[in-house]
Amino acid sequence: MQDSTQNPKNDSAKNNSAKRDSAKNDSTKEVDKEADLADSALGQTTNDTSYNLQNPHLSDDFTKVLKNDLKNDDIETHILERVITYGTAKSQREIFDENDNIASVSGEALQKLNIQNSKDLSQVFSGLYITNSGGSAYPSITFRGLHTSYYYSPSMRLYVDGVPQDIFFINQELLDVENVEIFRGMSGTLYGENAQAGIISINSNFISNKTKATLSTTFGNLDRTVMGSASGSIIKDKLYAKLSFKHSDFLGQLKDSQTGAKADTSSSNLARASFSYDDGKYYAGLDYFFDKSTNHDFFYLSDSELTNKDNLTHNFGTYGVPSIYRNIQTYALKAGYQSENINLRNVFSVQDRQMPITNFGSTWEENQMQFSDELKITKTYANNSTSLYGAFFQYSDFRHHFVKDSTRLGDNNALKNFALAFFSDHKIILPTNFEISLGVRYQYNNNHINYTKGVASTNSVNSFSSKVDFHNYSLRGALSYNLFNDHKFYISTSRGFKTGGFPNAIFSQGYSNYFKPETNYTAEIGYKGFFWQDRIYINADYFLLYTKNQQWNVLINDNPPLSAIGNLGNQISHGFEFEGKLYFLRDSFFMLNFAYIDARYAKGTRVPRTGQNLGGMQVQFLPKFSLNASIDTIIWRSKIANIFLNASLSFYSRIYFSETHRYSQAPYALFNFGARAEFSKYLTLSLSVMNATNTLYDSYGYLTTAGARQHQIGKLRSISATLSAKF
Repeated sequence: MQDSTQNPKNDSAKNNSAKRDSAKNDSTKEVDKEADLADSALGQTTNDTSYNLQNPHLSDDFTKVLKNDLKNDDIETHILERVITYGTAKSQREIFDENDNIASVSGEALQKLNIQNSKDLSQVFSGLYITNSGGSAYPSITFRGLHTSYYYSPSMRLYVDGVPQDIFFINQELLDVENVEIFRGMSGTLYGENAQAGIISINSNFISNKTKATLSTTFGNLDRTVMGSASGSIIKDKLYAKLSFKHSDFLGQLKDSQTGAKADTSSSNLARASFSYDDGKYYAGLDYFFDKSTNHDFFYLSDSELTNKDNLTHNFGTYGVPSIYRNIQTYALKAGYQSENINLRNVFSVQDRQMPITNFGSTWEENQMQFSDELKITKTYANNSTSLYGAFFQYSDFRHHFVKDSTRLGDNNALKNFALAFFSDHKIILPTNFEISLGVRYQYNNNHINYTKGVASTNSVNSFSSKVDFHNYSLRGALSYNLFNDHKFYISTSRGFKTGGFPNAIFSQGYSNYFKPETNYTAEIGYKGFFWQDRIYINADYFLLYTKNQQWNVLINDNPPLSAIGNLGNQISHGFEFEGKLYFLRDSFFMLNFAYIDARYAKGTRVPRTGQNLGGMQVQFLPKFSLNASIDTIIWRSKIANIFLNASLSFYSRIYFSETHRYSQAPYALFNFGARAEFSKYLTLSLSVMNATNTLYDSYGYLTTAGARQHQIGKLRSISATLSAKF
């Protein structure tokens, strides 16, 4: 596979990628009529970041230049603003050129549809289900039928601007986003972080010589937000800087029955500073990420508390409203070198997470220090075939410590993980438009646990220490055929894994045992292509997936209730995924995504505490069918303002919250509407209504040992107005 910063591999990609061409020649840019007009129509990344039309991103003047001078291969740099070459976002054409299944949505589309948090990405990516398993501190992700039952060991991984992130960061406010990409399937031969289900990659807007600034504020019945960014060059064509920030408040939709005050409130502060040197050949950069948030949603509602959605209350008893305080700081040092046929990039990052949690009269800390380094070297050959060679290491020191508790005071679990991986992926271009991709990964993991019982603790779990090592590997192969440079048919197969280890938090003696690696085997057939002068893009696939030794948080005893992390059994999944985009009227778009995924336990899988056979039953925390449709279109154009309307629909089929199907969320749909007035390319006023029908639905839940349902609900109707300015 071609890395996102390497040289293009074929003529179409070469003409299409102005971002990469800027590294080759600072005085000229190659612009191809078909490819660049297509990307502008699709609302994807272009090198002209100085203009702000929705679709195309190119200005009217630049479009006229293309029409009047299509025969010229070179366009002066004063028309196309130079951007730094060390970006991670891909254009739609670059995604098409890959032999991989990648879905994407632009940051501009997310902004228009009022998608503000990464956990809401399931509203634009079908087959992706993100929720909270006990509050915002513990995100739960299901993708392609693979559910992260144990949130400390995710099946998906998150990258922000090429930097691997703490999985708890999946619940973050979106800030200064160029686009979001989801890599579907095993990605261990392409990325340093290993993920057998997929990668979520959030990419920030590019920095250019042009000084730019944005500022926006949102007021609503449930939300308050203010955010801004500024970027530009310190030394033209050499040294760049960007600063961005976002503060958001969720005002709550549920009251404390004792005080009458809103209980489930949250606040978030997110900031980023980036400094980079880029002369088109050598690159060096320093990124700093800061996230400080407070959430009060670590509780569940009973059936009786959901009878009136207009007056939701919860009795928090003598302990009061729970609190989750999260403080994450990330430092990333990036360096790279790019020539005509070699692309080298290295990202070293340090991430410090401090997270004290107070609930039910207890306070515990979940703190982690993590060091990562990802090195990639990509070579491009004369026929535009590519070879990627990579190395990755990661060391994490995790602490789960009770600082206040009536029975567990002083209990401390120290878990240290070390991972070392080597990976390689090759794209071989064959005659007659065929391409082959081959990849391999080897990974070594060392997991060491040291659990210490507190001096004053009356917990029944005694102190223990242990360690375990794992050697794992991944393989993948793909064959594709290109038709007319606009249509690609492919088949692929892969073997992936999720490493094993010890639990991060200890709650019973059963947690002292390690769990084994989870292994996945996937076969896939797919198509992606452009139609109608590239105004339509389609990406569709059918996959078959077999999972061995699922890692699951299971209840092993009813009385007293005891859980453990173990390997539940095997799973068989198959499904069809569709992504479609239509761009029309230059300023309008329509997106349709849907997925049908049938994921079932394999024969012989049983509930540990009861022995009940789960074979053939649908996996929980997964809608069998999900659909997302959205449209944003101009309805009035004038010298004073351009008026837009948008609407979106998300539908989810029945979702089971218990392995025996005794608790489920019935099918439901969410409708969102909005209107926007763009008074100039500098000032915009937007109105939005999210969950317009005020649908009450469960986003997560579980059954107690007595059979009582415990609910966490989704966001009710939200009405807001946003004023934004660009300078």
